[in-house]
Amino acid sequence: MLEIIKGSRDYLEAAYFLSQVALFVVAIAAARFAYNQVKTAGNLELVKLLQEPRIQAARTRVILDLADKSFEEWNGDDWAAARDVAASYDIAGLLLQRRFALRQMFIPSYASSIQKCYQILEPYRKEILKRTNGDEGYFRGFDWLNAKAEKIHLLPPHKPPVTSEETAR
Repeated sequence: MLEIIKGSRDYLEAAYFLSQVALFVVAIAAARFAYNQVKTAGNLELVKLLQEPRIQAARTRVILDLADKSFEEWNGDDWAAARDVAASYDIAGLLLQRRFALRQMFIPSYASSIQKCYQILEPYRKEILKRTNGDEGYFRGFDWLNAKAEKIHLLPPHKPPVTSEETAR
């Protein structure tokens, strides 16, 4: 009888050990699933942000209109477009920097647009930094995102339009 009890005790210990291993494997799988869910949610939020009609219109305005317009000639709508583009790419950069979304999905897709907007908005960024006493926190995510985009797809430097003061010289 003692042998039966001893044998069943060994069996129970083995079963307990196996159940603990199985529990560990299930916990790892659940953590991996949760991590993937967070990444998926981050990707969806980033897509929503960058594809929002107002942001798309702002990017179009920056790339098509502001590229050939001197900074001194920008109007209120131009400033609003610059603000929206800089802010959206800044937020995108911060999210990607902290790996809340998949870098390899977004940066290659937007590399050209990121660089064009970054170059065109250089006078805007300088003006904002001047007004905020050089607080570079305003564009930290955008700066990081542009640096990553340049590693993927390097554009030639943007040549700003000649200002009326420069043509008078």
